[in-house]
Amino acid sequence: MTRKALIFERQQIMDQLGRDSELLGKIVAGIEPASKLAETTKSIATGPRESLESFRHKVPGGRSKPDVWSPTSDFFPKMEAFVKNAEAMAKAGETGSVPAVTELMIDALPCKQCHMSFREPKQP
Repeated sequence: MTRKALIFERQQIMDQLGRDSELLGKIVAGIEPASKLAETTKSIATGPRESLESFRHKVPGGRSKPDVWSPTSDFFPKMEAFVKNAEAMAKAGETGSVPAVTELMIDALPCKQCHMSFREPKQP
């Protein structure tokens, strides 16, 4: 796979993760039906796993800061925790319990903290 294709793939994974997270927010808020909970949390759990694998190719670019690949970076341990926590949330989602999922959301979706450290802001 080319460098451009790998970067594009990473971006697509993150875009889908964003859409899934937005849907989960609507489910938790009662705007969307709870019947979508298991499917949504399962899809969310796929995102971090695929994203971690795409970053393991160590292809800088996109909006990723160079710090991602620094030997002293804590990016990969944080991504591994993201995978683990999103999978735990998906398991809770299988039960159909919105409160159980809500309890896990902060740890399962650390998007903002990671983006603040490891992603360049959008250019106007």
